Amino acid sequence: MIDTENCIVCYLDILGYGELVKKSPPDKTIYKNLQKIIEGKYAVSGKSGVKPIADAVEIQIISDSILLTLDLNNPPSGIDYPKENEKQQFCAHVFLTIVGWVCFNGLYALGHLLRGAITKGQHYQKSLYNERNQFIFSKALVEATELEKVADVPRVLLSADLQSFLAINKSFDYRRRVSTDSDGLSYLDIYACSLGPPPVPEDILQGIRTIAKTMKTPENVSDLKILRKYYWFQNYHNGKIKKCISEKQLPDSHELLIGP
Repeated sequence: MIDTENCIVCYLDILGYGELVKKSPPDKTIYKNLQKIIEGKYAVSGKSGVKPIADAVEIQIISDSILLTLDLNNPPSGIDYPKENEKQQFCAHVFLTIVGWVCFNGLYALGHLLRGAITKGQHYQKSLYNERNQFIFSKALVEATELEKVADVPRVLLSADLQSFLAINKSFDYRRRVSTDSDGLSYLDIYACSLGPPPVPEDILQGIRTIAKTMKTPENVSDLKILRKYYWFQNYHNGKIKKCISEKQLPDSHELLIGP
């Protein structure tokens, strides 16, 4: 059960995945691929000792929608928090990193772009009679779904209230995980969340190679709205990867870049 005025909520939309769900018979690999997404929740916890926070993050997947929630009013115990009075901000920082990993895993495991938003606010969730029946009443979720529509291209926007909340923490700069787009909106930098210091593990490199192959602009698509989404992601991906290569964080390889 969650009943709080201080919940961080992320709503993600797997773009184009609805058409795959409609296929008959259904793709048998869907379930396994979705498990890959869930694994992203724990990618951050093994080396950094924040597994209790990862355990506290709830993930629900309904068709092509993914919902992640964390009650900031109940910071998990068993964590060596940098500062006692910044537990909530620290949990929110870890939450952003988890969302980044979920998006990274989703890109290479599903082969679909993701778009979404992260907000903070009121969230109520309780079982009805048993765990199979869930009731959700959430202002934060409504705001996240509305902000996701504003995102348009495959990026995960952060609400202004959430950014003000994160800025309270002086132990780290949340902006290392966030970029500002040409329209002035702030979005989660998923590669800043998922790419650690060199040497980058081979499984991560393979994930980037897979993304570079699958996220090329489809040759049979003429819809400008769809093409715009691919163009945006290609510019983001290649810009980040080239920067990482120039800083020796990644090896110099054309296989890591999305070609024309």
